[in-house]
Amino acid sequence: MINFLIIITISVIFILIRYLFIEAYAFKWKTPKHPFPTGWTTLLEQNIHYYSYLDAEEKIKFQQRIHIFLFNVKITGIKTSVTDIDKIRIASSAIIPVFNFPDWEYNFLEEVLLYPDDFTVKIQEKESPKMKGLVVESGYLNGKMIFSRKALTEGFQNNNDKLNVGIHEFTHLIDKEDDLIDGVPEILLKDQSIEAWINLTQQKIAEILKNKSDIRPYGAKRSAEFLAVTTEYFFERPNIMKKKHPKLYAFIANMYKQNPALKRQAFYPINKTKTQEKCPCGSGNYFKDCCAKYNINN
Repeated sequence: MINFLIIITISVIFILIRYLFIEAYAFKWKTPKHPFPTGWTTLLEQNIHYYSYLDAEEKIKFQQRIHIFLFNVKITGIKTSVTDIDKIRIASSAIIPVFNFPDWEYNFLEEVLLYPDDFTVKIQEKESPKMKGLVVESGYLNGKMIFSRKALTEGFQNNNDKLNVGIHEFTHLIDKEDDLIDGVPEILLKDQSIEAWINLTQQKIAEILKNKSDIRPYGAKRSAEFLAVTTEYFFERPNIMKKKHPKLYAFIANMYKQNPALKRQAFYPINKTKTQEKCPCGSGNYFKDCCAKYNINN
């Protein structure tokens, strides 16, 4: 117990020193002076489900955050051209998890590289397996995030599979704010017990390994992947997570200061939807086979 308290104390001191350094020396994001492009609003409405749940004031804030992100982070196409919808999907992936942190800036991100499909990179002089997304932790690509356009597009087109590579990779970058991608985002756990989160992570990973969980198996690879996979789940299917994993849902909701299950309940006329109608969540399934089973009013 004493050793654990020493580790926590050292971690808190380190975070404080690093915070003071960033405040003093880090590059501050600039605010664009030109207006938010009208066409981008249409792209948000048509392609980003999260945006549709927001009220009018929140939509303006989301647009502002998108605009600032794209003004400060370079997006480069590799063997492809970057389109406006690419920019919107990448920026939305960045803003969705930290939407309720109005001053959030990604201190470790300089550029996003976009490939048309799954890609490989050289890691320690070896060619990697094909990947859909990557946060580069060190080496010649440090400060870069890499995406497959195909995977990024699929993440926003299918709102029912608990998969969103954009949100997944930006969760890793959020996790990296304390300098370690370890599944313990200390910057988000200020008001909660780090030890409790580690214990919950280990418990849920054990359930995955025993095939007693609907959390994607990739989340059992390591704690960092568990955080990213459950963040995808949280934003894609919050009502199901709240029903099946209430403690996990509450912990993640406190981390991100968001309650997407409640947000969807307010937006969608769940109680007025008939069982044979298409589910209003946008999954494409019939209501009786989708959110009716996980109605948070039950």
